[in-house]
Amino acid sequence: MSAIVLDTETTGLDKETDRVVELGIIDFTDGRELMLQRFNPERSIPLEVTAIHGISDDDVADCPKFESWAETVKTVIEQADAVIGYHIFYDFDMLSSEFARLKMDVKWPPLVCAKRVWDVYEPREERHLRNAFMRFVDRKGFENAHSALADIQATRDVLIAQIAAFGLEKVSWDQMDPERRFWWGPSPHILLSHTGELKVNFGKHRGKHVHEVDTGFWRWISSKDFPDHILLLSLEMINMDRDSSEEKKQKILNWAIRHKEQKSSGWYM
Repeated sequence: MSAIVLDTETTGLDKETDRVVELGIIDFTDGRELMLQRFNPERSIPLEVTAIHGISDDDVADCPKFESWAETVKTVIEQADAVIGYHIFYDFDMLSSEFARLKMDVKWPPLVCAKRVWDVYEPREERHLRNAFMRFVDRKGFENAHSALADIQATRDVLIAQIAAFGLEKVSWDQMDPERRFWWGPSPHILLSHTGELKVNFGKHRGKHVHEVDTGFWRWISSKDFPDHILLLSLEMINMDRDSSEEKKQKILNWAIRHKEQKSSGWYM
């Protein structure tokens, strides 16, 4: 199978408590629809969320649970050359949580985020999918935003145009994001350089060594909905609050390398 483009609609943003209510998947090469399925999330969908994606409790009341489709979804993901999305790390987190509830181990291929491609090759503000579509495909935008099928079709169009615009035709999926080989874990939040330094790669502390960042920042991270590996890192940094900067540097590097080795089979590395 070629690469696939994937998008989820959910009951909310918390990967621990929210659930997937719709999953759309198309083939990147020819745009063929591979899956468009709604699920009963076994919890209510807040009205403010329904206002965004248009899916209500009544719409999914008679739909199957995710577990009845889990093996099919797992197979499609594992057979793909890459999984593409816009903010794909969110979809990765939500689907990984669904699989974890079922105690299923899924081997993900390279993740390619069309937003990251834009960030890397043409830095600017306002990175919503609609903005990307207007920049690369059609200035009029696209209809039915926030429906899974419309979003993945728009993402495919955007990435095809980005590949042409940035001369990436001969670049492999796992090299599409040139920073990728330095990521510590399955998201670009923390970089592990070839010299063995952990650096923050987002927010006001971007570019700083992890051990140089104040504990208040890590306490803030620990209270937000960041990926699991970033939350674990924040807890380690909080536990080192009383250590000197040099002690933190060595302790956290040893911990990060050890944790990466232990988790590598389940991470998109």
